[in-house]
Amino acid sequence: DMDGNTSCDTAVPYVLGAMDDAAGKLDPVAVDRDYYKVELKKGQAILLGANSKPSDDPYGEAYPDSVITLYGPDGKTQIAQNDDGAFSNNSELLYLVPEDGTYCVEVSECYVLFGVDVCASPDGITNFDYTFGGFEINPQAALVSVDSEPNETPAQATPVNTIAFPENEVPPAGYQSIGWGSFGSASDKDTFSFAVQNNFEVPSDGRALCVFNFYQAGTEGNGSTADASVLAQVTTKAAPNQVVALANVQLWDYTFGYPELPTITMPCTKGTEYLFTLSRDAGAAPGTNDFYFFDHYQYGSNTKEIEPN
Repeated sequence: DMDGNTSCDTAVPYVLGAMDDAAGKLDPVAVDRDYYKVELKKGQAILLGANSKPSDDPYGEAYPDSVITLYGPDGKTQIAQNDDGAFSNNSELLYLVPEDGTYCVEVSECYVLFGVDVCASPDGITNFDYTFGGFEINPQAALVSVDSEPNETPAQATPVNTIAFPENEVPPAGYQSIGWGSFGSASDKDTFSFAVQNNFEVPSDGRALCVFNFYQAGTEGNGSTADASVLAQVTTKAAPNQVVALANVQLWDYTFGYPELPTITMPCTKGTEYLFTLSRDAGAAPGTNDFYFFDHYQYGSNTKEIEPN
């Protein structure tokens, strides 16, 4: 490794939200680990990413399968990690910063950390380049919904803000949002409200769907200490005590033979108002940084089943 940033002590400074991402090279790819240091502030919701796969070949074996690992201000304690982001082998990490400090980020190839039992052999990699970058997510952005206390009850619910996708299409294909918050105590319950939009297309043989996706917590996930017994549920605003959907969002789902975090994917009714709540299960021990992120989508489903079948 000739680039010199071989530890948190020799990390290259990176300014969060810089116009240009930092350009790096994992060479030799089977052993190299590169390090960056970034100043973070308490309360920032940030996204960090390392991109090595091109957009037209998101799983290409000729490029590194990047992994980012976040270390605390001591430069030694691992607090978060991400291997693959959405729809790509590029890495992407969402994190809620608990304290001011200089944090350290490691970028490496999947094989370096996890070996051939988990990752592909690096022998086929011919392009060693990657870019590293990150930014603070603007809490005032149109698609962002941030936990606003007090929101324990339906009357206090924090609205879920949505934007249409794709842009400049009428009617839109659907709506999307990203939200986050934290549990101020073991008994804290965060309530959000959302209305199903009326103007996205639903096939005549389909139905409207409302979806919530969640993120893995813990030091091998997004760094949240709420790594067990986090409950998410949906009700209608008209009947807040009648549960429509419920999931323990940190309980692994092995339906397809490999571990996945559960999602809530439910049929919903256009024009109807719903409540979405997040809480810790009774008896769950509070952590030092019990935050959460969620993605929310509204769109039309694929074909419904038709009887007899």
